[in-house]
Amino acid sequence: MRRARNTAGEAGFTLVEILVALFIFSLISVGSLSAMSTSLQGKAQIEKQTDKMRQLDLARAIMVSDMSALERRAMRDELGGFETYIFEGGSDVLLRFTRSGRDNPGGLAPRGDIQRVEYIFESGQLIRRARLKANPAQNTGYNTRILLDGLTSAELRFDSPAGITTQVLIPRGNAAELPPVTTLILTFENGDTLTQNFRTVF
Repeated sequence: MRRARNTAGEAGFTLVEILVALFIFSLISVGSLSAMSTSLQGKAQIEKQTDKMRQLDLARAIMVSDMSALERRAMRDELGGFETYIFEGGSDVLLRFTRSGRDNPGGLAPRGDIQRVEYIFESGQLIRRARLKANPAQNTGYNTRILLDGLTSAELRFDSPAGITTQVLIPRGNAAELPPVTTLILTFENGDTLTQNFRTVF
């Protein structure tokens, strides 16, 4: 006579056990997704801040290079006459001046020994513009570069022994010296303020 098998030990999972397992799995999945999302957001913020710092450092380097190469030279305008000022600060542009020519290793591009440069604040951007030719014709364009964006204001202060002023205009033929320190104050849309000092001497 065959003995009946006890199948109690071979029984599958009950519905309650499956539901509990699914609930635990869903909790683990939600926690993992939340941690991954937080990690990705943190990475994006770090990359954004890194890009911003890189942009700031590059803008500073360009401005320091320009300010350290100032030239007391009158430049011609588009009509063949001379520019009124050899240095303008805080007028219709933030800055406008003449600098010695930038390095041109190997003569890769035609470039003169002087350059007319101006900095402007427009539509929340700090922009550097340089004439493509030292003595421009009417159709001579600019080499334009956006240095910083996301700004709400940009202002200049010129520190000198006579005091602080927000405007400096030195006409051609004038022997006046520049205030030795120029301060650029930038305010960003998030409320941050950047103050940068530059030496400004001919």
